Amino acid sequence: MKKVTVTMDARQAAAVRQALFIDTKIYTYDPISVPERVVDIRNVIVDIDEQLEKEEVECQNDCPPGTVYIDGECADLGG
Repeated sequence: MKKVTVTMDARQAAAVRQALFIDTKIYTYDPISVPERVVDIRNVIVDIDEQLEKEEVECQNDCPPGTVYIDGECADLGG
């Protein structure tokens, strides 16, 4: 199967993830009875989660000494 790559910022990815979650939350997690489309969508949700987590870690690592990553930005610990 061919792959499709979509580039978006973290806010867009979180919004898409939420929309996909809402679309699939009514379905069971039973692999026998859940539609294949829902399994595919849930796999995309996992992919988005992994990418968002990776981005979060990279941002945390970019914070200078004496700061901490909070709510999407580096905050000074000194107050």
